[in-house]
Amino acid sequence: MLRGRIPPRASGIVKEWASLHQAELRAAWDRARRQEAPGKIAPLE
Repeated sequence: MLRGRIPPRASGIVKEWASLHQAELRAAWDRARRQEAPGKIAPLE
């Protein structure tokens, strides 16, 4: 997020999801940097 605010509860959910999917996020970022589709990452359940 570059600007603005997100409610604390939503922020916590996003942080939890990101911590559970760190490796997938890094792999998606690497693919995007190579001009490839980043792919999908499962939502928080």
